Amino acid sequence: MNRKYLLSILFFLITINYSYAFQKATSVNSLSFDKNKCVIKGNGYMFYKTFALEKDNTKILAIDILGIKSYNPAIPSLILANDSNAVSLIKLALHNDKNIGLRVVFHLKDNAQYQIDRNNDTITVVFNENSLPQNVKKIEPQTVSNELPKQPVESPVEAIANSSANSKQNEIESITSTTIRNKTQIKISTSKKPVYEVKHENGNILITIKDVGPSKPLISNSSKLIENIVTNIEKNDYIIKVLTSNAKIDEIASSDKSIFVVLSPQQSVEDLNIVSKEHQKEFVGKKISFDVRDADLQDVLRVIAAAANLNVMIGDSVKGKITMRLMNIPWDEALDLIAKQQGLVVQKQGNVLLINSAAEAAKLTKEQLEAITMQQNLERKNDAVAKIIKLNYIDPDYAKNIIDSLVYNKQKESIGFVVADKVNNSIICYDTKQNIQKIENIVKAIDVKKREIEISAKIVIVSKGYERDLGIQWGGNYAQKVFGQNSYLAIGGATLPLSVNAPSAAQTAGVSTNGFSVNNAFANSNYIVNTPAANQFGNLSLMVGNVMANYNLDLKLSLAEINNYSKTLSSPKVITLDNQEATVESGQEIPYTTITTTGTQSTSFKDAVLSLKVTPHITNNGDIIMKLDIKKDSPGAPAPNGELTINKNNITSTVIVKNGQTIAIGGVYETTTSKSENGIPFLKSIPLLGWLFKSQTITKPESELYIFITPKIL
Repeated sequence: MNRKYLLSILFFLITINYSYAFQKATSVNSLSFDKNKCVIKGNGYMFYKTFALEKDNTKILAIDILGIKSYNPAIPSLILANDSNAVSLIKLALHNDKNIGLRVVFHLKDNAQYQIDRNNDTITVVFNENSLPQNVKKIEPQTVSNELPKQPVESPVEAIANSSANSKQNEIESITSTTIRNKTQIKISTSKKPVYEVKHENGNILITIKDVGPSKPLISNSSKLIENIVTNIEKNDYIIKVLTSNAKIDEIASSDKSIFVVLSPQQSVEDLNIVSKEHQKEFVGKKISFDVRDADLQDVLRVIAAAANLNVMIGDSVKGKITMRLMNIPWDEALDLIAKQQGLVVQKQGNVLLINSAAEAAKLTKEQLEAITMQQNLERKNDAVAKIIKLNYIDPDYAKNIIDSLVYNKQKESIGFVVADKVNNSIICYDTKQNIQKIENIVKAIDVKKREIEISAKIVIVSKGYERDLGIQWGGNYAQKVFGQNSYLAIGGATLPLSVNAPSAAQTAGVSTNGFSVNNAFANSNYIVNTPAANQFGNLSLMVGNVMANYNLDLKLSLAEINNYSKTLSSPKVITLDNQEATVESGQEIPYTTITTTGTQSTSFKDAVLSLKVTPHITNNGDIIMKLDIKKDSPGAPAPNGELTINKNNITSTVIVKNGQTIAIGGVYETTTSKSENGIPFLKSIPLLGWLFKSQTITKPESELYIFITPKIL
């Protein structure tokens, strides 16, 4: 009965201890340092990360105790380790990043080694040259787990039982990863010296440890390079598979109870800066010691000045209280630390220390600079002179703008200025002799004679025209005497009754006397079909009949063909300077009448001109770049409503031409074919026979426009 009772109490105590062990610490209760040993004690389980680097030949170890929100005010923020052969200085402060918590920084001496141990609520750092086993390769410090165990942890009773059952086999205690700058270290802790194998397989890292018994290691991964850590047991081999897609093995090492594998990314990444890499000053002052609480800041500064045997002037903005413990450090280092903490600026002039707040120091510096600037301006003003610089080829305003941009550039403190004198084509300068010399050099460089360029243009307009007209006129007459000598019946195109004249005996020679007179054959112009050609330059007439008969047939064919050709050549020419636009224009103003809404008539004008606008530029190699705008307008045919129309031809282009070379920059070819027919409906559409009932006109005008440009440097 007593035995069961004792076991229950033991189990209860173990459970309480186990629960307390994994209650995360939020505060640090104490920090002590004695020669080569530092002990940090918190109010719960201490999770931490370590980082190391070297700056200005000083090795630094930083321990971040995670989740710490406060620490005991009795703990000094700066500890001088004068009696240690491994550590020179210890600093601690709460980090701005809440995830980091409290950071403890150790400044290490040469060849210093260290070993970190955690026991629930206590972190112990031991510094000793022989603290690490001799057979361990030098590697970066590791990160201890910053997470609670993800797998159940054995109670002490279970651990003793398992240890007894597997005393001959190795056991995996923990697997952790640490990121140091751009490298990741994997540490595998074992219960005895491991026999292992590490290889790279399909982008992953495979670690096999031989002869391992049942193990429940604490697994912690804080590296972004590692995606996951998977473990497996095959027979007596413990296999650790590190899943990563972009890592390579840099280093493999082991000690009596640990395996170290260092990984790095295939491509280098930006180094992780943990501790500020500010330039460290070299302090050589007399060593002093301070241990004060809520001391007046000005009093402390006066004590430091007295220790340095220097005079001191302290500004009114320097005030407040300070608590510190600085032991056996140079006075200039102590002053530097106080200045950084209190936001002060210390200046030394001779044997006097000038101490002000940062804001006051900035204000004084600004006032000093303004005073110096005013003094310099006054000195320059006393040395200023006026000078007139004559210009030959450039405009005074152009010269002034160049000088303002290059010499003064909107400087408010400058005393100099330039005035453009257009009347005398000069500039008036007022400044120091040095600046006037600069201005003269600028004017000499820009006031140069520009080269002249002759631009010749040829605008050729060629017009061709073709027109063909075909027409036909035909009709006939028929007359018959009825009811006596003076009565007739007439059919045909006659507009008046036809007279039937008896031919003479010589004409008829016995033939019947009732026919038409030959003179009447073409006397009538009232045709049955009357579709003559629009333009008649030739006619073919035909009469069919008999002087002895009482009928006749008249036929007239009209034909015309017109070919025309015209050529217009315009040759504008202009001479201009390099980079100067030139314009030449000629033509006429065509008047036309407009009627307002009130009915008033007014005369307006439209321009029909030939114009050439060109801006040439001579390049360094003698070529010519031209910006061209060419227009050729001419009066057009009146619109159906009688309004005036203008035919426009316009080309805008930029070309590069060699000196004296002719270039064709544009051409327009235009042709129009038109065909018209006049005739009797339906009948004119009969194949072949339709030509007896219609006339036809075909026109085909053509026009061509060519523009040629020839520049020549004069």
